[in-house]
Amino acid sequence: RELCRRAELDPSFFSKVLAGKRNPPSQEGPLRRLAEALGLSPVELIVAAGRIPTDWNALWSDPELLQIYGRVASTGIPEKFETHLKALEMWFSISVYSPAKEYFVAVFDVITERKRAEEGLRAAAKEWQTTFNSIADPISIHNKDFKLVRVNEAFAEFFNRPQEDLIGQTCYKLIHGT
Repeated sequence: RELCRRAELDPSFFSKVLAGKRNPPSQEGPLRRLAEALGLSPVELIVAAGRIPTDWNALWSDPELLQIYGRVASTGIPEKFETHLKALEMWFSISVYSPAKEYFVAVFDVITERKRAEEGLRAAAKEWQTTFNSIADPISIHNKDFKLVRVNEAFAEFFNRPQEDLIGQTCYKLIHGT
């Protein structure tokens, strides 16, 4: 009760926050007073109330992110970016906007699985390209109009031209000269 009196909050509200049944106050004044009465920062209070996992503190303490949050709060120009936080071993897509001067809101989407899938696709494409180029016989892949869309290194060597120069050529002109 003494804590609530010092923070100028209803005691039942405070007990519901600690029990995780209510969010901490969203207005800056009550949030700061309650955090101060507990000896915490407002972010630590929100984490302590179970609204943000404790190990996600990196989202609030990373200097580069703090610089972006500050820039958005001061300019009002929203920003969206992707970042990898080593402390969490997670990827995030972060959208930051300013609802009012000197304030910001950050929306975090965890994109770790998408990033892993993208890396898997890049690795598979590189492996395929390496295998394709290691075949000693000239090989080309054409589209429905008989234009070359991909050639291996042996094909390029056979025609004594760079692979890039062959892409888009029609196979019949290149091979038969017609």
